[in-house]
Amino acid sequence: MTSVGITQPGESSSTTITVDGYDQPIFPDSGSTLSALPTALFNELLAYFPDAVSQGGGTYTVPCSYRTQAGSIDFGFGGTVIRVNYHEWFWFDGAECWFGAQSADSTWTLGGSLLIQELK
Repeated sequence: MTSVGITQPGESSSTTITVDGYDQPIFPDSGSTLSALPTALFNELLAYFPDAVSQGGGTYTVPCSYRTQAGSIDFGFGGTVIRVNYHEWFWFDGAECWFGAQSADSTWTLGGSLLIQELK
């Protein structure tokens, strides 16, 4: 993964939150709903959602209203950018909405929210 950015609702372009030259090995994991991101990157991304609530274990819930907003989390892989819209990124479990990633100290993965988006 060479970049991560966010396109906030009402914005026409992505704000990159990684530095130039970013190069993070990351594994696709279709068996996981949530992605596991390096802690520093996770914290930078989470900061855009100040009303996220920790549920322990590095997971966060968010207001489900985010799923109806026209924003995206943008993952770069060389010259390709995959934009995961908020509706896909914020996972609804039938009762609550979850931030699409959790922090991890090792073994970084991209879970179902990103992989399903790519298959569409």
